[in-house]
Amino acid sequence: MTKTISAVLDLERWKSRAASRAWLTAYAVCALLLVHGVLAFTGALEKSPTFDESIHLVSGYTYWLHNDYRLQPENGNLPQRIAALPLLVLDPEVVGTDDPLWKQARQWDLAFHTLYLTENQPDRLFFWGRLMIVFVSMGLGLLVFFWSRSLFGAGGGLVSLALFAFSPTMLAHGSLVTSDMTAAFFFLAATGFLWRLFHKTDAPGLVLAGLAVGGLLLSKMSAVLIAPMAVLVYLFCVFSKNPLEIGIIRKKTIIASRFRKAWVLALVALVAAAVSLAVVWGAYGFRYQAFSGPAGRFQTSFEKELEKAGALSQPIQFMRDNRLLPEAYLYGFTFVLSHSQARRAFLMGQYSYTGWWYFFPFAFAVKTPLAVLAFFLAGLIALAVRRRPETLRRFVPLVILFGVYWAFALASNLNIGHRHLLPVYPVLFILAGAAVLFWRLHRLARFAIGAGLGLLLFQSLMVWPDYLAFFNPVSGGPRNAYRLLVDSSLDWGQDLTSLSTWLEKRNLRDQDTIPVYLAYFGTASPGHYGMRPYILPHYGTAHMDPKARPEPLKLTGGFYCISASLLQQVGTATFGHWSKSYEEAYQTNRRFFLNWVQNLKDPEALERFYAGMGGKDKALDVIRSYQDLRFGRLCLHLRNREPDGRAGYSILIYEVSFKELEDALNGPPAVLYDDPAVTGSGKAEQQKWIYL
Repeated sequence: MTKTISAVLDLERWKSRAASRAWLTAYAVCALLLVHGVLAFTGALEKSPTFDESIHLVSGYTYWLHNDYRLQPENGNLPQRIAALPLLVLDPEVVGTDDPLWKQARQWDLAFHTLYLTENQPDRLFFWGRLMIVFVSMGLGLLVFFWSRSLFGAGGGLVSLALFAFSPTMLAHGSLVTSDMTAAFFFLAATGFLWRLFHKTDAPGLVLAGLAVGGLLLSKMSAVLIAPMAVLVYLFCVFSKNPLEIGIIRKKTIIASRFRKAWVLALVALVAAAVSLAVVWGAYGFRYQAFSGPAGRFQTSFEKELEKAGALSQPIQFMRDNRLLPEAYLYGFTFVLSHSQARRAFLMGQYSYTGWWYFFPFAFAVKTPLAVLAFFLAGLIALAVRRRPETLRRFVPLVILFGVYWAFALASNLNIGHRHLLPVYPVLFILAGAAVLFWRLHRLARFAIGAGLGLLLFQSLMVWPDYLAFFNPVSGGPRNAYRLLVDSSLDWGQDLTSLSTWLEKRNLRDQDTIPVYLAYFGTASPGHYGMRPYILPHYGTAHMDPKARPEPLKLTGGFYCISASLLQQVGTATFGHWSKSYEEAYQTNRRFFLNWVQNLKDPEALERFYAGMGGKDKALDVIRSYQDLRFGRLCLHLRNREPDGRAGYSILIYEVSFKELEDALNGPPAVLYDDPAVTGSGKAEQQKWIYL
């Protein structure tokens, strides 16, 4: 009797300890997610909107408001709707459906007008839009935790979640009004639910898999990669020795035959696909037509985009003819295909239209914290040491997601940003959770795990709020980043706030004594942040800012604030190395420009000049070309010296004297190449002076 009572008491104590551990784990999960959300959100509040955020937020609002999908259909219906949901309560002013901006689908102009040329308060709109994406990011963190816990226990789940929570990459994109974080969430969810469905088929699993795949399809056009992932999961499950458990209508049925598993799972996949398609159609109001009115248009012609879509143009046309998917979805997919064939890219001083196979491996290597890489390596070692066939098969869906996505990345021509690797990071964090298997081996292992997580947190706190500009120490850190990568890997238009602060501290922000020049890569408004700079050649919507001043005919000494992407000549007229062809064009256009300036005060001489140039319009084109080439010549000089300041890490600031300016523009070029050395080929109008 005494032994029985003792056993019962021991069992109760064990249950009590287990319950206590469960509560501690729950508290730790909540704390990590809260820290992640606070760091991501407060960091974003210190930054101006990135390049795509304006159009995503405004487009999503028009989806809710007008049930019309002409704006930005190429970037995911769902994330844009999620971010814009609070705007239904805030009720910002937007242009009417009879406005030319709306009728012509001039989406970038419309977004700038909505945010900066009305009584709307853009900071308030972005506050709520970004907060919605923070919730998506925290949801992804939960997925990472639960998946890792199922493999390595609560300890492994917490390690994986901590790596996610403190990762600068996750913090950078975890509050931006873009499609990247939502796509990462649904890639992981869709792969996981498909794996479960093909092992244990029941009604809840069928619905969840269909919803997850449907959500992925609505998040980003790269969602098509779920097709090969699903096929690989299907084949593994069919040829696996493990039986299939079915329990949809009647009691559970076990299927062991590979042949029967094959056709049953094929039928299950078709049903899940039908659910996914229903989700997609539902997001577009179960309507094929993209436009709510009798007539409408996209920003470009559907037919012209189809011509550039390559081998998939005919299947897309077939789906279009038979209305198998909503019109806006098909257009968005076609637009992504046609614009991913050739895109300007920069990598360590190299230039290309079609990219490099090693672009993403390099971006991954320099933008991933060393602590994360160390945890991942430790996790792989732990799994290799404890390899068991029945255990390793549980990692198959993660390996499939990781492998298929990396294969796509290596073959991609779209080398414009590290963010396109976002879906592989959750897999990295989950597998890194295996490092906890070393926990009980030695006290030194426990210290290493704690120290690694502490180091990652310290790095995240030190780089706040510049998460987008994080580069690990081996690469030289954020200060050296502009020499390695640009565009959304570093410079996405996010640092107007930092630039305004930098200028304000030096009494330069709103004055007319010392010229401040700005070459901005982005779509936010410099005037909104209290600046009135002279606008140099730019890439975005800075020319629409009513407070900005146009580029003067003659540049003077002053402060030159140049986005890294433009300093490296991505998005400018002089793409690539400064070559003999550029120099010849510069000198030729400069002579015409100086002649034009001399004739400005003599109307008769000016008319003769225009006539000699073939008309006023052609003459003004030459003048604008000179300004573009002049900016390229200036950037050539500035790239060869250190900046005098930085706004964040994406806008480089140079204090240029009159003498230095004269040397840069009128002296011999700092470096002169035989050829711009641009690999691949782009649009003809983008190669204006590359080859004469």
